[in-house]
Amino acid sequence: PEMVEAITRLRREQGLDVELHLAGEGRDPEIRRLVAEGAANGVHDHGMLDRDQLWPLLQRMHVFLFPTSHFGEGHSNSLNEALMSGLAVVATPHNQNPFVLPQHDTLWLEPARLVPTLMEHVRYLAEHPEFVNRVSAANQRLVRERFTDERWIPFLEACFDRLAAATRE
Repeated sequence: PEMVEAITRLRREQGLDVELHLAGEGRDPEIRRLVAEGAANGVHDHGMLDRDQLWPLLQRMHVFLFPTSHFGEGHSNSLNEALMSGLAVVATPHNQNPFVLPQHDTLWLEPARLVPTLMEHVRYLAEHPEFVNRVSAANQRLVRERFTDERWIPFLEACFDRLAAATRE
């Protein structure tokens, strides 16, 4: 709900031409109601998308908002998809986010001030396309360096080997 409120307020109160595109399942019923009634101006709920639908949507975006505070959220695959798509990231410093995301190129949200910091960061990115362009290239480079199959699979195999060895002891 905080993302919807932030985008709606940026459009209504500050006249900023920004949109929020939601994808995935598990949407809050209140968000669905606001979008369906048109009360959340500039918010589009795409629901669950398959890969062929998701990639074209990501290619049209500039920013990925990830204000998660979900206890079970670890290293989210959606972050990799956003980084590979060259999106600037606005995220909470929750769980694995600080370890996965580039420290200097991520705009960090303050959980206690979620809506105001979402608004501040989205406005900054809208007003500084040169920052978005620089971060876009850096994020794509980061994914190629850290999270390709060639890099990630050996890391995971080593983790599983350590776990297996520990259970045998």
